[in-house]
Amino acid sequence: SRIRAGMTSNAIILGRTAENVIAVPSSAIIQKNGGDFVLIQNSGSKYSQQKVEVGISDGGYTEITSGLSAGTLVATFGK
Repeated sequence: SRIRAGMTSNAIILGRTAENVIAVPSSAIIQKNGGDFVLIQNSGSKYSQQKVEVGISDGGYTEITSGLSAGTLVATFGK
C-alpha cells in the first residue's frame, strides 16, 4: 500500500535515544520556580521534594541526569 493524496498518517520521530539511564514517568516531574523536582518516598506515606536535572523525554518517560538514585520511589500524578 502507498500513501495517496488525501490520506493522513501519524509518525513518531526519535531524535536521540539513551540506554542505561534513570527515567521516571513524565507525570512525576514537578516544574516550580524555574527548576524540576520529584516527590520521593522517605518512609511509609512520607514524601519529600527532591530537585533533579532532566534530560531527554519521549513524552511518557523523562531521563533524570542528576538528583535521583536508581530504585528510589517517586510519586506520580494523573492527568
